[in-house]
Amino acid sequence: IFTGKMFEYIGAGRPILGVGQVTSGAVADFIISRGAGVVPHTVQAIKAQLEDWLAVKEAGGVIPPTDAKNGLSRQEQFQIVEDICLECASDSQ
Repeated sequence: IFTGKMFEYIGAGRPILGVGQVTSGAVADFIISRGAGVVPHTVQAIKAQLEDWLAVKEAGGVIPPTDAKNGLSRQEQFQIVEDICLECASDSQ
């Protein structure tokens, strides 16, 4: 189930750490396919990812933002719907 909260996370541009029941299914697939973050399947993998991010921060770095929100803005999504409507309208003439 896609929730508004997931899109808020994606909109923030920060990597998502998907844990719990999000490790498989539509949400996990979406996170992975969009490059929005990681979906580790074990406690050890979760720990390793957090340690990696902490090491970056402790070294004075910044955890790189994701570009997963590209194409998901209201304007971009509306443009897709508008293009489909215009195509359908021109096909019916």
